[in-house]
Amino acid sequence: MPVARLIGLIPGLFRNLARDERGVSTIFVAAAIVPMFGLAGLAIDAGRGYIVQARLHQAVDSAALAGGRVFFNDDRDAQITMYLNANFPANYMGATLSTPTITANEATGTVTVSATASISTTFLRVLGIDNMTVQSRTVVERADRGLELVLVMDTTGSMDSDDKLEDMQAAAHELLGILYGEKTSIDNLWIAVVPYISAVNVGASHTDWLAPGSLASLDYVYNDSDTSAYIWGRTRGSRVSSSNCNSGLASSLFNSTAIYNSSRDECIYGATILSGVSQGSCTGLNRSWDSSNNRCIEGMAWQGCVFARWDNGRDVTDDPPSVEPFEPYYYPWTYSSNDFPSFRDNVNNGDSPNKYCPKQQITPLTQSRSTIEAAIDDLVAEGGTNIATGMAWGFRVVSPRWSGLWGTADSPLPYDEPLMDKAVILLTDGKNDISSSSLNAYGFLSDRHLGTSNEYTAEGELDDRTEEICDNMKAADPDNPIIIYTIAFGSSVPANAEDLMRYCASSSSHYFDANSGLELSTAFKTIANELANLRIAE
Repeated sequence: MPVARLIGLIPGLFRNLARDERGVSTIFVAAAIVPMFGLAGLAIDAGRGYIVQARLHQAVDSAALAGGRVFFNDDRDAQITMYLNANFPANYMGATLSTPTITANEATGTVTVSATASISTTFLRVLGIDNMTVQSRTVVERADRGLELVLVMDTTGSMDSDDKLEDMQAAAHELLGILYGEKTSIDNLWIAVVPYISAVNVGASHTDWLAPGSLASLDYVYNDSDTSAYIWGRTRGSRVSSSNCNSGLASSLFNSTAIYNSSRDECIYGATILSGVSQGSCTGLNRSWDSSNNRCIEGMAWQGCVFARWDNGRDVTDDPPSVEPFEPYYYPWTYSSNDFPSFRDNVNNGDSPNKYCPKQQITPLTQSRSTIEAAIDDLVAEGGTNIATGMAWGFRVVSPRWSGLWGTADSPLPYDEPLMDKAVILLTDGKNDISSSSLNAYGFLSDRHLGTSNEYTAEGELDDRTEEICDNMKAADPDNPIIIYTIAFGSSVPANAEDLMRYCASSSSHYFDANSGLELSTAFKTIANELANLRIAE
């Protein structure tokens, strides 16, 4: 019998006693003993019932909140049941707990949990009442705060082993599934992707971020005054003949399309045709005009990577280009007596002058789930590791000092935007790595832009600068700090890299050591569930 119904019996017991006017005192007392005993039993058993009901309500609340945190997990119902049983111990005050009823609505983001507990009575048995039933029901609603989230993802060559790249992509998709649910966009959810290797590709459209004249000063385009040397995107004179160019020799050597301009005797590798461009416009763009076919030919061009601003310490800050512009990343070359240039540290399948510049550029904050899904799918493993540069650009992608610079007005939002959080997830499978012969965002090691030409000392300096960047992110707005999650992924991450990830994380609980794809999946799910805030709706 429900506890509330038992309480309703009390007035009736008293009314029955008040109407009883029969016989002598002995008969009255004898007649009164049973209802008085029942009244006392009711008070005792009802008290037990209320205690059990309070404990049940607490347990159902905890179970529902736990279910909300793992809303999209396959084992959600099992976890709800586990939390319910953990918070309502077996045989608590003699009660028997039922199997919970669980209902989840992915469209509304709610999970409903209800359960009952049956209690055997002690004193009320004299009234023929053998048990009481208490029940509780809780509805939890995903009431997500607004979020600007940046995924700073390691796409270096080592990620190509042991399926690590695929595991990272799968885990990132699981995170999106938790944050978005069944929706394709959410008004207050913005996500960005920053792939990093030895440099970061900010996008070739951002020439306005570059130092004035810095692109023009590079040999990316043909220079009429140079009559013998090779120029990026072009070769000059008879060094590459029409037959060699047309035979595909240039294309095979540079892994890119080569087009011959007979009117200027040029074999242009890495070439594309600029449609709809007149001769005057083509000349103004310093591109090659093919008068024989009335077409404008563009050779290999700047891909979008920039050097770190090492001179004034702005490599560790979120200072926008208005404070100090960037220099375009440019891999230099020399040429020999052969028909094609030889590149410093050898040509990398035609990628020069963008060698070790990731082909995939930053995907800035967007509300579009499909855009982020595509960016994750397009990740490619290549090159070395420069965690400092990756994290610096993660900072700039979410910093309000860059509001409007990424192509969306009023994004990123201010730090103190009501009900909004900013978070960064930094993942690496290795340490900061500086090669003595390869170009990176700090130039060549021999240039001493890190204060040394010693490889190991330079790597230690990069660790220090990574820590500075993390410190600057945490201190950008102490009242509304950027939440930093870090993940050391793989079974062979060096100890110093793990220490660096621990240092950068907002707290020890924000650091994850994921040795396998399964552990990485768990880490991303844990992060996503923490970012998906909950509230009890009913």
